[in-house]
Amino acid sequence: GVGLWESAEVRVNPVGTVEVLTGSHSHGQGHETTFAQLISERFGLDSDAVSIVHGDTDKVQFGMGTYGSRSGAVGMSAIVKALDKVEAKAKKIAAHLMEAAEGDIQIEGGELKVAGTDKKLSFTEVALAAYTAHNLPEGMEPGLKEGAFYDPTNFTFPAGTYVCEVEI
Repeated sequence: GVGLWESAEVRVNPVGTVEVLTGSHSHGQGHETTFAQLISERFGLDSDAVSIVHGDTDKVQFGMGTYGSRSGAVGMSAIVKALDKVEAKAKKIAAHLMEAAEGDIQIEGGELKVAGTDKKLSFTEVALAAYTAHNLPEGMEPGLKEGAFYDPTNFTFPAGTYVCEVEI
């Protein structure tokens, strides 16, 4: 089985580009494309604005690599958990800057918008505000980067048993 936890960190840079650090390692499966598409879809950013870092022990704290189809099931789940945290913080910052309720903030097309109004900020403007830290919600730390671990409750099995019955 392929359970074993995985870690990920999502870093939104002050210029709005996103760097994903993952313990999953690509051996030709296309993680760079798939992981970038995940972020692109979530925040409405161009996939060129996303870089995937894996296999760099100077940057990635720890990882279990890739084996048995675990990168999608486990590695990508860790990335999604980190994205959830980044999204929540970005919405909190946008709500504060636009004097709106957090629940009214929607992310669409690379912008954070206040539902039902024409108020909006670009993803880049929110990222820059997170780092300049001149006008953040009370008690919020500067920056827009979050890490997460994912430990599946069950194992995935990439090589199941196949039964075929042929009747002639």
